[in-house]
Amino acid sequence: MNRPYPTPLFSAIFFVLFISLFSGCAPKQTIQSIDHSATRDNTTSTQLLSPPQNSQEIVDLLQLAKQENGLDIALGELLRLSYEAVGPLKEEAAFRRVQLLLKNDYPDALRESTQLLQRFPNHALTPYAHYWLALWWKSHDIAIDSEPSPATEQADLLLAELTKALRHPRLTQELANKTLALGRTESANASHEYAMDWYLAAANIDTTHQDEWLRTAAANLSLDQLLTLQQAGSISPQSDAILYSHFARLQLMSGDMQSLQALSVMLTNNAPYLPLTKKIKRWASGETQDIYIGVLLPLTGIYAHFGKQALNGIRLAMSEQKQGNLHLYIEDTGAGVGATIAAYQRLKDQDVHWIIGPLLSKHTEALLPYLKKNLPVISLSKQNNLAEASPALFIHNTAKNTQAVFMAQNSINQGMQRMAVIYGADFSQASEATAFADEFTRLGGEITSSAILNGTGLDQRSILNDLRENSDDEALLEELLFDLALFSPETNLEVHMPVGIDGLYIATTGKQVSQLAGQLAYVDIRNIPMLGSSRWIDGHLLDDRGRNLSSARFVKNDITYQDTSNFLDKYREIWGQNQPPKLFVIAYDSTRIATLLGSLLGLHGHRAIQAMHDPEGFPSKSGHVYFDASGAGNKTFKIFKIKRGKL
Repeated sequence: MNRPYPTPLFSAIFFVLFISLFSGCAPKQTIQSIDHSATRDNTTSTQLLSPPQNSQEIVDLLQLAKQENGLDIALGELLRLSYEAVGPLKEEAAFRRVQLLLKNDYPDALRESTQLLQRFPNHALTPYAHYWLALWWKSHDIAIDSEPSPATEQADLLLAELTKALRHPRLTQELANKTLALGRTESANASHEYAMDWYLAAANIDTTHQDEWLRTAAANLSLDQLLTLQQAGSISPQSDAILYSHFARLQLMSGDMQSLQALSVMLTNNAPYLPLTKKIKRWASGETQDIYIGVLLPLTGIYAHFGKQALNGIRLAMSEQKQGNLHLYIEDTGAGVGATIAAYQRLKDQDVHWIIGPLLSKHTEALLPYLKKNLPVISLSKQNNLAEASPALFIHNTAKNTQAVFMAQNSINQGMQRMAVIYGADFSQASEATAFADEFTRLGGEITSSAILNGTGLDQRSILNDLRENSDDEALLEELLFDLALFSPETNLEVHMPVGIDGLYIATTGKQVSQLAGQLAYVDIRNIPMLGSSRWIDGHLLDDRGRNLSSARFVKNDITYQDTSNFLDKYREIWGQNQPPKLFVIAYDSTRIATLLGSLLGLHGHRAIQAMHDPEGFPSKSGHVYFDASGAGNKTFKIFKIKRGKL
């Protein structure tokens, strides 16, 4: 809401009265660090500056601004200091005044902040001002009739400020963490130009996750766009070999040999002696080796429909391999566990190089005692923990548990340390909640409490209230109760605790999430991220038009298609349907991985198993995948949010 400007003289009078009450008349000469409530984990590994220090007088004014009726007084005194103070205090006051104007949405806050940045482009608070501007853009809707779209224009303006903050020479560690966390959630809505600029800036600062940033950038590039960035001097093969490698790997996985060969020619002409050039030249040569792939799928019986979906995905992937001899050996596991074991033995006797399947977890588990250590098996089972039982076994799926693991990893990357979990009564929802909790705690986070929803009624408020109380910071509560007893022993006051969690993971249906949203607000669990999986996408998430769900973040599990791939066109042409089933795409991706390593790179046996654990992972239609030390496939999914009642 817009506010009128304060009157400096009136504000100054009240400021003097306020300060004299709280701190006497001694001059304020001491210096102390500002508490910016920075993200708790150190996201970046690049050596950055420490936070700027603030004069005590500014600290007092910032505290005053938080008090009732104190904001206008603080703004008036900051305005006075920005004109009358001497030395660094004058500039500091001007920046802090702009911070308050932006945060509280005063008129002309945008104009004044822009002018201030032009006056002081190299001040210690300049990168902070860019971050404050990004937060201001985040809270302001763009006109509906703007082009290219309101969401895109808003994200562009926001990312532009965050990119300037990251590239500023006086960037601090705490600001980098907050900037990266905000940009991570907003970059998906931005246009290509702004998003690419952001990804490259983030990769330069956040060297801990540099590979992830560059992989995301490569996934959003075409060959022409890559060459345009190179011509503009934004990237080069010498300094950005990882980006070029990710891009080339994407073309290899998608079968776009034309782009790969064009990239190879460009590198040969411009950087002939780089290891990158030699690697991509080898990939682009099109040289392949014979590969024998076995398939274990239920093609008869009650699961035959799903087995045939997966088999169609495998066949499409095999058909795209234009050179070399690819041999497919198909075995039916529809008769049960015994048939699966016998089928595996037959494939092993055929000396196949790879096996895709089984589909069912019980069939995969039955094979564990029989798995050959140098024969890689990519199972499509939903039970990720089975991979731990054998070095030859890899699990690849987009199951809810896999999504939960991804959301836990993303939460830690966002700086969340304390989470609560809510889940429904059925086994699948409980399993998803456990997957999230296990991964979150493994990465160093804390699950403060969990709650099982009452399946017999709509009103869950008592359960949610218990969850909120269980999430309280016990040390803080004890301190407040002690102070209350000491200073107000006869007063019957209730201590109101702030929400003691950074986020909430909800493993239930979209319909129930929609019902829970208002009840969470009722028990004062609000303004914290609510996270979930594609289980939310049941057609009912927006029953209440997304009310109280502005902080929701969830996986939609859409299939991702590269611009250079005609995968979707091929599917529609052959099967006459608009979208392929998820199982079709997972089987397709698994086969592409096997043909990449086995046919194009010529890796078999132990070398193939070792290559499956490549930390660079594998670009896939179903989401980038890398196989961890156990062999479980960790997927990268798109995260969606709700804005203006729409996904």
